[in-house]
Order: sequence, then C-alpha cells, then structure tokens
Amino acid sequence: MNTFTATNQQELDVLVEEQVFAQVLLDGAEFVLPTSDKITKMVFIGVNPGTRVVLTSSKDLSQKINIDDDGLDEVDQFNTTLALICQNVYVTADIPIELSFTSQSELDEWTGVTFDSDNIEIVIWRDELDDAMDPTKNGEAEIKQSLADGLNELCESTSEDLAELGKTMRDGLAEVLGVDKCR
Repeated sequence: MNTFTATNQQELDVLVEEQVFAQVLLDGAEFVLPTSDKITKMVFIGVNPGTRVVLTSSKDLSQKINIDDDGLDEVDQFNTTLALICQNVYVTADIPIELSFTSQSELDEWTGVTFDSDNIEIVIWRDELDDAMDPTKNGEAEIKQSLADGLNELCESTSEDLAELGKTMRDGLAEVLGVDKCR
C-alpha cells in the first residue's frame, strides 16, 4: 500500500481522485472526505492530535433493520464497506448521518478515533441482522422475510461497490498505459 501525505484539502482531493488502496497521512487541522462511493479502500491517519475528518453523506437505504417497516427508508449515510478506515482523528459530519459498518471487526479497525455523537450514528449491519433474527423478538415469517430483504440489499450494494472498484482500476490502468480505455 502506497503512503502519501496531505497537508491541505486540495492535496487530499487529488489523492482521493487518483489513488486506490493508499494510506494517506493527514497533516493538517481539518479535511473533508467526499461521499463513500468516491473512495476505494483507503486508510486516513491523523498526524496531529485533534485532526478533524468531516464525512460527506449521500442518500441511501438505512442499514438499520426494522421488521415492522418496508426497508425503504433513505437516510444520510456514509458506508465504510470497501471505502476507508480512519485512525487517530475526530470524525464528524455537517448533518446527522448514519455511519455504517458491516461488522464490529470493521469498526475495530478505526483505532484512535473519536466520533461526534451529535452527528454520527454508528450502525453495524451484522448486529442489526442478528437482532432482527432473534426468535424471542420476532416471528419465523418476519425473520425469513427480513433475512431475504437484508441479503438482497447487501448483494445489491456489494455488486455496485465492486463494479465501481473495477471501473476505477480499469481507468487507472488505461491512464498508466496511455490508452483511452481498457476492457
């Protein structure tokens, strides 16, 4: 994994646009990250104490599972899957957002991070699924439907993320090879 340093927002923007699978040292007071679909597996590490990372959300389906609803609630969300890891930073957002992780182990990779509890709501999808599948809380039919809905949503999200990753890698390869397009 390549390591780069960003000392200001402009440098960070260039790195996010051009790099995949990179580690970025944030050597400044505050940095704004774009929506998660524009970041591909990057690690952002604060160099100075108190470095702020402001997340930019996008509208997406909530990762919370509620058997009583139709599962179509869109929220302001930042999905970390295949996107990023933050370390040694203060994470915030300009508006309340849902910061979603696939599992607790994914969240555990965010070491030395303080979250703005007023604007960041952490949702761990696997915990949501386990809770929805709890037979003491829900009937068998509701559990089966919730499982089917959740798996469909995860497959749809993952395939979109992988397609975007493939496009980014093809475009990068085309640029390196000096051609218009790679198949």
